[in-house]
Amino acid sequence: MHAADPLRFPAVPPTPPAEAEKTFEVLHGFRMELIAAEPLVCDPVAVTYDADGRAFVCEMSDYPYTDKAHHKASQENPTDAPIGKVRLLADTDGDGTFDKATVFADNLSWPTGSVCWQGGIIVVATPDIWYFKDTDGDGVADVRQKLFTGLKKLNVQAVANNPIWGLDNKIYIAGGSNGGTLQNLVHPKEKPLTFRRNDLILDPVKMTIELASGGARFGNTRDDWGNRFLCNIRNPLQHVVIEQRYLARNPYLPPVNPLNDVAESGDQLPVYRISPPEQWRDLRAKRWSGDSTVIAHMPRSELVGAGVVTSSSGCTIYRGDAYPPEFRGMAFVNDVAGNLFYRLQLQPDGVTFKARRIDGQKEFVASRDIWFRPVNFANAPDGTLTVCDMYREVIEHPWSLPDDIHAALDLERGRDKGRLYRLAPPSGPLSPLSGTPNTTAQRTVRTTIKPRPTPRLSQAGTAQLVALLAHPNAWHRDTAHRLLFERQDKNAVPLLREIAAQCQNPLTKMEAVSVTEALWCLDGLGQLTDAEIKMSLLSPSDALREQAVQLALLRKTLSADLVTGVHALTGDRSVRVRFQTALFLNGVEGIPGGPLAAPIGLIRLAETDGAEPWIRVALSTSESNALDTYSGLMQEVDRWGEGTIAIAADLARTIVKWEANLIRAHSRAENASEIPGGLAFDSLTLGKGLSNVNRRQIALVIGDEISKSGWTLIDFGSNGEVKAWLDEWLREAKSKCTDSTAASPDRLPAIQALGMLAKFGTLQPLAAQLLQPNEPDAIRVATIKLLGQQRDAKVADLLLEAWPTLTPTPREAALQALASKPALTGALLTAIEQGRIKPAEISPTARTLLTRTSDAKLRERATKLFTPGGTRAEVIAKYQSAVALKGDGDAGHKVYQTACAVCHRKGDEGRDIGPNLGTVLSWTPEQLLTNILDPNREVAPNFLLYIVETHDNRVLSGIITNETAASVNLKGADGVEQSIPRSEVKSLKSAGISLMPEGVEAAVTPQQMADLMAFIRGS
Repeated sequence: MHAADPLRFPAVPPTPPAEAEKTFEVLHGFRMELIAAEPLVCDPVAVTYDADGRAFVCEMSDYPYTDKAHHKASQENPTDAPIGKVRLLADTDGDGTFDKATVFADNLSWPTGSVCWQGGIIVVATPDIWYFKDTDGDGVADVRQKLFTGLKKLNVQAVANNPIWGLDNKIYIAGGSNGGTLQNLVHPKEKPLTFRRNDLILDPVKMTIELASGGARFGNTRDDWGNRFLCNIRNPLQHVVIEQRYLARNPYLPPVNPLNDVAESGDQLPVYRISPPEQWRDLRAKRWSGDSTVIAHMPRSELVGAGVVTSSSGCTIYRGDAYPPEFRGMAFVNDVAGNLFYRLQLQPDGVTFKARRIDGQKEFVASRDIWFRPVNFANAPDGTLTVCDMYREVIEHPWSLPDDIHAALDLERGRDKGRLYRLAPPSGPLSPLSGTPNTTAQRTVRTTIKPRPTPRLSQAGTAQLVALLAHPNAWHRDTAHRLLFERQDKNAVPLLREIAAQCQNPLTKMEAVSVTEALWCLDGLGQLTDAEIKMSLLSPSDALREQAVQLALLRKTLSADLVTGVHALTGDRSVRVRFQTALFLNGVEGIPGGPLAAPIGLIRLAETDGAEPWIRVALSTSESNALDTYSGLMQEVDRWGEGTIAIAADLARTIVKWEANLIRAHSRAENASEIPGGLAFDSLTLGKGLSNVNRRQIALVIGDEISKSGWTLIDFGSNGEVKAWLDEWLREAKSKCTDSTAASPDRLPAIQALGMLAKFGTLQPLAAQLLQPNEPDAIRVATIKLLGQQRDAKVADLLLEAWPTLTPTPREAALQALASKPALTGALLTAIEQGRIKPAEISPTARTLLTRTSDAKLRERATKLFTPGGTRAEVIAKYQSAVALKGDGDAGHKVYQTACAVCHRKGDEGRDIGPNLGTVLSWTPEQLLTNILDPNREVAPNFLLYIVETHDNRVLSGIITNETAASVNLKGADGVEQSIPRSEVKSLKSAGISLMPEGVEAAVTPQQMADLMAFIRGS
């Protein structure tokens, strides 16, 4: 429907800075004290305090764009001007309020965070990473060096952000989810680093950068022990449990999500705002909640105007000393759309953590002013938290707004405003921290306590800096640690060793923290010894023993004595220590000069910690230790628990993938015995006391891998007992898969087993029977996937013969199978050329795969068959009549089932591969028509089509759902997600287009398009 008049929403005036403090309700006697406001500061998104307490403020004035007229959704917008800045604020009279400002660096694009380094700052400002330094003392950087470039400037809310110093003297940068290809401008000969959903580690000395685990949106913080935490829109707090460098050690490890939601996440988390919901937000929610078919599938946060978490942005672990002791280690998280922030109490939970809300149905800080937009925090020199308030009337992402609402809103209003606050502690006794909170609004009369003076640490001597490692406030410790690393003054070494030697005494938490700082400082100075690490391995502090193992992990050379010391921790009382021990032992092949091999410790951990999922991951992070560890487990199989079975399966997968390259190299061998060093299948699947169920579980893992190389399990069963067992399993599978009286779920495992037990000659008649139209879709799809794994060209005959009887889901599976190998692709194209299959029957996704095949001759044939006539503009013009035609929703339902359900969900139908069609209800018919016919006009990064070619000549396509340094997860148009080890990837390329490519008009007439739009829009 077209609105008769443009939408109009009443403008809400900003609150003057002098009145701002009165808008807050703050719990437990805390206060929000304004310490800077416009024009001193504008659009602050991150604050970094230098060694003298001055504040470097990143001002993202170019949020969300600077050229609304030409801004296009889901793509980079080169016409936006770089108007971001870094402002330097100083408090010249020591009253706790900033009174002097200079523009330290300007002409920046999307500046989102900085860290201090060698008298200057390193700034993340997409697409670049900069170094700025003021050498003449005027508060303006005269050194401007671009260090790296290539961060992708796509989604303004998914940019790289918030660099922080780690204990290990490296800088950790939250990578966002835009990704990019980083070019090192300091070392231009270095290979560019491509990343998608990762964080980054910058070594400021070597000026190199590497991948880290992460890839959430905006926020990056750590605790006193170096544990990193992120936040991601509806994930208020995520712990980075395992770093990328450990996952990358095993190229055959299936993709692992290294992040754990320590706080509850999702679409229905309540927040308790006290500001009135914006009228436009209510209108958008009413539109989307007006269709009963959408309510069950749209995120609840989009169906209401307010009251749920929609925008977790900026998280910080409080590490100061100004608040009561119980606040130390709490997480503070912003909900920028709700004009509030809250706190979470962190508690250990195995290897990771749990976080819970503790303030009931109140938020720690909430404002009645809808302009209050808290986006970040910083641990300040005075021991409090500094709060960054971007101060905008509308903070919403333009891509999440319907066009008419977007046109009616000024997303740039407030670009000249911004505030910084001190979250000040109570001046009197605290109200209770549990039970019913004190909800008294912030007092009008200001009762500011003058903050303590900030020392000029830039002038501090080495001994003073070492002493500050024991300071209870994080700014003092972190700054002293950084300065000691920067100066590389070896006079600090004996003083640091005095602190480190306290590791074996009964320690308070702060004493353990100071020992930790000293150890990492010694490491940064290149003076940490194995003896000091081993001494810390014996500490009564669980946290210190964990730190000691992490320090041992970074040693370039390992002494037998040190490895023996770590090995002794396989029975440690702390699960976190045992986790680090597993990572350590998987990084060494054995103890130099000693008889003890690392797998002995890994076997012990597998048996005792098999039920702990993160330790299972750690135990699988080595390619070289997998075989020895697996073999050792087999000898102790009678002691296996459920968790150990899972570890054994993971190890078996690693072993098989490891040897898969060898198998492929001898793929023409007539039998498995001709393969040098071939799989010791008998020892992999047989173990004393191993049950038949567990044996099959392990064998299926192995079979899944070797089937990709054209082998079967039976090819590797040399032992008579094993051969008899496999023959019996094959007979059982053949009987079960063809039993039409059995339910499909009971038959599917038999079809899976067939693919690993039987050669094509055995499969052919069974497959022909299972592809008959009387069989359920699930059985036919499973059979088609089974055929897709085969190498025989006759697979095409089976699939093309069944083609006329295939319904949409099996048909798409057949297309994926036929497009996956050149021999099969040729047969499919021949069938189309001969008229046995009409071009309109080929889905857009399959057409894209066919027209982008690496085989030039096949590509030419496919291009001739599927190149749509005319430009997209001409096609859209041709179909404009569909907008005026009366659509039949029932008829459109049939069009949807044929052309759209393969990738898009509507109500209870279809697949969640492309965007849910419930999200387009507010689109006008013109918008809907344009996006259907020109799907590449707006493509979100998570829906880009990628094509993967493997070394065994398979061609796979889909969207990337997860990736690590070792593997990639690809979700195809059939909805199936598969893991592909990078060692098997010959090429991985983005097609540069949507998973839903052009050409749907070949199968849909203008009237059918009108019917389809009527169905999608619920008419």
